[in-house]
Amino acid sequence: MSIKGTIASQLNNVRFFKELFPLPLLARNAITFPLDYLSPSGFAHPPMVINCLLTSRCNLKCKMCSAYDFRQTKFKEMQVADFQRLVQQVRHFSPSFYFGGGEPLIRDDIVSLVQTVKDAGLRLGIVTNGLRLTSEIRRDFIRFGLDHILISIHGPEETHDTITGVKGSFKKTTSNIEAFCREKKNTFVMLNFVVSSDNLHKMRDLVLLGKELGVDKVRIEHLLFITEEERQVHEEWCDMMCPPPLMAMKEVSTLVCQIGAVRDFSMELPLLVCEIKKEFGDFVFVKPALSAKEIEAWYSHRYRSHRRCVFVWRSLFIDPEGNVIPCQHYAGLTMGNINKEPLLEIWNSKRYRMFRSLIRRGIAPGCSRCCKI
Repeated sequence: MSIKGTIASQLNNVRFFKELFPLPLLARNAITFPLDYLSPSGFAHPPMVINCLLTSRCNLKCKMCSAYDFRQTKFKEMQVADFQRLVQQVRHFSPSFYFGGGEPLIRDDIVSLVQTVKDAGLRLGIVTNGLRLTSEIRRDFIRFGLDHILISIHGPEETHDTITGVKGSFKKTTSNIEAFCREKKNTFVMLNFVVSSDNLHKMRDLVLLGKELGVDKVRIEHLLFITEEERQVHEEWCDMMCPPPLMAMKEVSTLVCQIGAVRDFSMELPLLVCEIKKEFGDFVFVKPALSAKEIEAWYSHRYRSHRRCVFVWRSLFIDPEGNVIPCQHYAGLTMGNINKEPLLEIWNSKRYRMFRSLIRRGIAPGCSRCCKI
């Protein structure tokens, strides 16, 4: 089940983010990935996706946000020139970029950052809450050929505004989405809905809203979280398994949220998801792809996944200051800084290869509820 589930989930991701994965890139990685994963050295060919956390700033206060600690950190953010150097370093192996945060559109230079990637002929996606998707930004995104945009809506108006903590956010965001869908050319627009106790029974309403707004797909995302007891299990695992250079893995703070956000609905959710998938088919994308039994387990006490992580062989994160981290959930596990050394040197550094070798033996307890597995 773990191998089968892992493969199904990865194919699901590629299918619904196909704008970011041209066939030559997929073909190349179909050959190189098995060689990399089976190698005990931890070596990996160049990454398929470079995820850039542009900022920790955000203009919403979503109460179930799994990146609370990250949002409290004040970074000295990289500038356009830093991104231009990065793009020139990597363009020869044609990775896709994905911009996130925080809220990436809160940066005044977001259009210049988009232009930097697109002028290099690379694919680019953005995840945003949509509040700052103004007519000017929409125009420039379309002009430069943004490939993919993922916009978060948490339910109907009252539900959304309550969750975000900003009155009027629903009307402004949905207005921007509707306008973008009307104006866009080739940009793929996906609505994102994170399931919590506050909006569990609003899923169908959200899917219908997506159809009304004119988006291409709706993504239903399982909430990422870890309980205090699970955190302790994770720390004990790290004490036993992690060599000293990887002990920063003990801190998984970006996954900690109020357990009340997901309490008491594990038995309802599999049926609700099944009904929505049956009614709307491929218009709805669920991440991660879980069976009914896996959904129940995901929201159970002391959940432990036996799936495999392939993300760290094919993708990476860069924080706002240029620090390379293997996953956003281990923000303190810095592998290097792109402003000080080339990305590919960091990518196959001794520490990074050591990390991959560890994950190849099985994911850490703190990774169990990860959307990438």
